[in-house]
Amino acid sequence: MLKGLSEEIVHSIEYLIMTLSNITIVEEGQKHVLGEGRLRGAIIESLFGMSSYFIKSGVFDFVSNILSNFSSMKEGRKYMIENKMIPKILEMLRGDLINDHRRRHLIEVIRNMAFEYEQHEKTFLNVRF
Repeated sequence: MLKGLSEEIVHSIEYLIMTLSNITIVEEGQKHVLGEGRLRGAIIESLFGMSSYFIKSGVFDFVSNILSNFSSMKEGRKYMIENKMIPKILEMLRGDLINDHRRRHLIEVIRNMAFEYEQHEKTFLNVRF
């Protein structure tokens, strides 16, 4: 539970994140989450940051679905690599702080990243496990 927020608000946040995970199943939704111009990356960075900060809160579990969906798009993978999201995802996977739901979808993100290995080989080789 998130401190200082009513149960109703917490459930609303969770349901909105679930809805966004459904929207990002299609490429149009993925592109919207990426954004354009000076807002490029604002949504995905905010979601990723909240998910990382509230790592033990189930409210943000479906952010991992959004990340998985987002990483199925070439531009999404490129953004995640260029903005160094992969080391943080690997850090989450190493620990025991995340639940099975998040773990499964974060593993999907890493699997999707394999499609970009050749173009970003040097970046991947510099990631410490």
